[in-house]
Amino acid sequence: MNSNYIIFLLLIATITQSCVSLNKYRELDDKYAISSQTLDSLKYMNNEISIVNDELSENVLRLTRRKGGLEQDTLELGMAIRKKQRAYNDLSTSYEGLIQNNSSTMAKQAEKNRALLEQLGEMDLDLQERERLLVQREKDLKQLRSKLNQKDKDLEQLKTMVSSALLSFQGEGLSVNHRDGKLYVSLENSLLFSSGSWAVNDKGVKAITKLSSVLTQQPGLQIMVEGHTDNIPFKGAGLIKDN
Repeated sequence: MNSNYIIFLLLIATITQSCVSLNKYRELDDKYAISSQTLDSLKYMNNEISIVNDELSENVLRLTRRKGGLEQDTLELGMAIRKKQRAYNDLSTSYEGLIQNNSSTMAKQAEKNRALLEQLGEMDLDLQERERLLVQREKDLKQLRSKLNQKDKDLEQLKTMVSSALLSFQGEGLSVNHRDGKLYVSLENSLLFSSGSWAVNDKGVKAITKLSSVLTQQPGLQIMVEGHTDNIPFKGAGLIKDN
């Protein structure tokens, strides 16, 4: 309520009711005081509202400016996005064309690569098998060499034993030789037989006995006996016709 309007009412009441009692006057005076306080409060609130309204107006103006800036940024961003979208579409079109043009070539190359990989896999397996065989052969060769070396040692030892046992017969048609991994003991017919006879003489029996005593000590030996006749025609009587 406006303060001038309130004062105007009070003046009218004073003029028209000059005979009002003192209590009534005091009552009115109290109401006037309350109204004055209310008016002051309303004025204060009005000032506060004005301040708030000014602040809100400034905020509205600032937000309006910001809104304009955001709209401009949005417009520019939209233009940039549309430009990038066109570039992306062009790139996608070019890429799809490139794929279509090269699809046949890529398929053929992939088939070649697959064949090459299979061939490499087979070669790798073959190489592994060859390496395994090579390792096994080297191992076998090493064992064979070891056996041959041991055989040579055994033959040399046997030669020494045979030579020692038959030493007394050397120079009388007996020889001991070691060649090609074998030991050859040769007994000539002059040591074993008389001419024209197949009966072993005393020297021959003695030589064979000594030789057999040495050979029986070597149970792992493989022994081969060879014999042949001489070229002197047989002249004796009996069932034998020739050599």
